[in-house]
Amino acid sequence: MEEKDNRQPTLKDVAKLANVSAPTASMVLSGKGNVADKTREQVENAARELGYKRTALQRKAIQEQLLSVGLLFDISRAGDYNLKNFRQFLKETEKKIAAQKGSLLIVPHSENVTDDEIIGSILKARIKGIISFAYCNEELFTKLEKADIPVVVFNNQQSHNAFISVALDDFQATYEAARYLIESGHRSILYAYANRPNIPYLKHNRFFGLQKALEEADIPFSEDHVLYYSTETIDKTAADLMRMLGAEPKPTAVVCLDDDIASGLDFILRKHGLSVPEDLSLIAHGDLLDYSLIQTPRITTMRLDPATAAQVTTDLLFACLMQGERSVKTIKIQEHLIERSSCRRV
Repeated sequence: MEEKDNRQPTLKDVAKLANVSAPTASMVLSGKGNVADKTREQVENAARELGYKRTALQRKAIQEQLLSVGLLFDISRAGDYNLKNFRQFLKETEKKIAAQKGSLLIVPHSENVTDDEIIGSILKARIKGIISFAYCNEELFTKLEKADIPVVVFNNQQSHNAFISVALDDFQATYEAARYLIESGHRSILYAYANRPNIPYLKHNRFFGLQKALEEADIPFSEDHVLYYSTETIDKTAADLMRMLGAEPKPTAVVCLDDDIASGLDFILRKHGLSVPEDLSLIAHGDLLDYSLIQTPRITTMRLDPATAAQVTTDLLFACLMQGERSVKTIKIQEHLIERSSCRRV
């Protein structure tokens, strides 16, 4: 029986598999020299296939260069609401990376783009590290890590046990939003959610935060207090909301998954001759509506500071690139309350 070779692959192994000289392989892995794109891709592919890890000297050589960071973004699910979140994060991340004398490149992807095509574009652009925005693809991320391209995932907790992640503390934020309502005298509170396919855990994390606050205040909650919001079946959502408002005890407030939903509920209420907050108080996550527009309803929200998110995320990525720090960790970021006029005391 053939004995398995457990030794670490060497530079010579990479050069042999890529069919290049050892000095050429060294230049590629150190990010140096004027090497043809095809040759560079061959070496990077060989290193990834063998599981080759760059040496301390190669990492040092990369550190001394202008670092290119890729921001991976799923354009197939880029609705207007999600795009505002992306723009804020992009703006702040670009500032943080520029302060480290680096550059930020957008790496768009969709269902029509294969993992190998994404990896090829990353290698061709000589990107040294990846920040993935609200997107999880463990197979792709594993391939990138094997190619010595570290990945930090922002705002997608599906990967928090496998990759370095920065996440919003959805549970705590909803707990604090519910406490705010409870301290304002509300005792019959609804929960409004929608399905967000790219972040399926979201509705559960935020629901559990609400549930915890209600339990502590000894306030009952049932499935009859859960409202499903969908623009595709908006008439049903409106009918369900009106039915809930006709029940006893009458609900006086709603905790919304995000302020996009809160805006929709505000529209439904006005259409039925009701108003916010006189007939129903609304509080939400996100703070992603354009509140500079006069027609945007003034929703009280829990907001993430994009500068803090960008700072934490880029710090983690640069620790990977410059110090070789690869231990898997998840850092949760707190949100803070922005009071507007959608909540009242009862």
